Amino acid sequence: MPITINGDGTITGYTPPIADGSITTAKLANGAATQEKRTYAAGEIIQVLYSVHSGNSNISTSSDADVATGITIGPFTPKQVNSNFLISLNGGCWDGGSGVQGITAVYVSYGSGSPSSMGYFDSSFSASYRFQPHSGQMVHNPQSSNGYSSGTITYHLYHRERGGGSTQYTYYYEGGVTGPMTFSAMEIAA
Repeated sequence: MPITINGDGTITGYTPPIADGSITTAKLANGAATQEKRTYAAGEIIQVLYSVHSGNSNISTSSDADVATGITIGPFTPKQVNSNFLISLNGGCWDGGSGVQGITAVYVSYGSGSPSSMGYFDSSFSASYRFQPHSGQMVHNPQSSNGYSSGTITYHLYHRERGGGSTQYTYYYEGGVTGPMTFSAMEIAA
């Protein structure tokens, strides 16, 4: 193809080689770079994923075992393989009635695999009181904990009760004190 210098100053038929780093941010037009091309510094937030639940979900069990709530985040694909995830639960509460105690767990599944426990938000079972609020955080790095290298991840919320009764796990209104429950995972660059 012949090289042509056009009347408006543009050149047709020639693509100069561009070395990495030779085009600075100041030289880019607004919107020229995509999110996939962005470089994140350690500690920067890459994305926030969440599930908001408002309503009552009853969990009835006579065993002292973790029970799935049906509340999940995902499936999603992390933007970076070695990211950390800050997993949080806030809002809502559980109502187990007198003598029933509860504790909250997070499980993780990779691809179509079965969920496995990551641990509990709470350090111990709650006191035997009604309307205990949800609150907790934990950090998860899929690569270091499971050798994750690609595919989707899903975080699952589980509840465990003891005391031989039914719990309203995601109770969302008690005299205006509680509100919707937010289960979130914040991807943070490692």
